[in-house]
Amino acid sequence: MRMKLFLVTIEMADDRHPVTIVAPHAEGLMELVRAHLAEVGGTFVELSVMRIDNTLSGDARLGLDQLLDTGLVGFTSFAEGLGWVQHIAPVHRLKLYRIEAQDGSQAHVVAPNKDIAAAVWAQSRGLSGDEPIHFRFADGMADLNDEQRDGIRALLDFGSIGVATWTDDGWSVGD
Repeated sequence: MRMKLFLVTIEMADDRHPVTIVAPHAEGLMELVRAHLAEVGGTFVELSVMRIDNTLSGDARLGLDQLLDTGLVGFTSFAEGLGWVQHIAPVHRLKLYRIEAQDGSQAHVVAPNKDIAAAVWAQSRGLSGDEPIHFRFADGMADLNDEQRDGIRALLDFGSIGVATWTDDGWSVGD
């Protein structure tokens, strides 16, 4: 059975979290969202669900057909240049990686695993894969202050993959 892609807005008491979920039908989303919230320690007030796979075109479809044909239900994200990537099941919490390049630059990347984090980071730097670059992974949470650590939790529980940036307004991914 071919899956569908849904944009789901999870309304909680203190915030709204837009997420994308692959599922066979909208009715199947409720149990997935409940199980995820039980694991991350939250409850929702309201859910809004909109099917979006039939509205996407061009680069926004990169990797979508493969994702919908796999038959795996779960949270997913879109990363510019990489396409659609499914999060890790059964809990769809993402991880924060800090990537340190040999040239001294570093970036925080939200991703389900190191392979995706490296690909997102390389894409953000415009690397084609033809030139060698040396980098290492470091603990993404180690250099965060308390405010940053508190702010990143919602991104890891509900966010999209991408390079994460901290500003006075909090964390953003891929902006």
